[in-house]
Amino acid sequence: MVGKYLEKQLLIEKVRGGKMKKIIYGLAAIIIILAVLSVMEVRRHSSPWIRGGVAIPIFTIGDESFARDLAKGKKVVKYGPMFFGLYHGGRAFAMISEAVEYLESENKDLSKWGVYLLAGDYLIDVDRTKKPHYTNKTLLVINQANIQ
Repeated sequence: MVGKYLEKQLLIEKVRGGKMKKIIYGLAAIIIILAVLSVMEVRRHSSPWIRGGVAIPIFTIGDESFARDLAKGKKVVKYGPMFFGLYHGGRAFAMISEAVEYLESENKDLSKWGVYLLAGDYLIDVDRTKKPHYTNKTLLVINQANIQ
């Protein structure tokens, strides 16, 4: 009697264990797929667009790492939309004053945040269909704008 009960319990545990393995393998597969897609998405956007003949410049905001990296001669980019729309792109402004007003409204320390010129055209490289405006492609950061 006890032997049959134990056999039944072992069989139940074996079935449960098999189901758990399938669940764990399934979750691992999903995580691996998401990681691969994320890497592909970042690589796709890692080369910035550089537009010549800009009619209306684009300004964006960035922390002190932008200024530090620009001073070192590093390539700094502001990413466009990524991750299937979960990241909208970098904030875009047509004027330096708009960017400064935004930073002040968000209580950002202007000694640690700055306004930067992008290598793009506001009319072409910004999604203006909704507010706030965001860059619609990855753009190279040219230099820091003077906000005094």
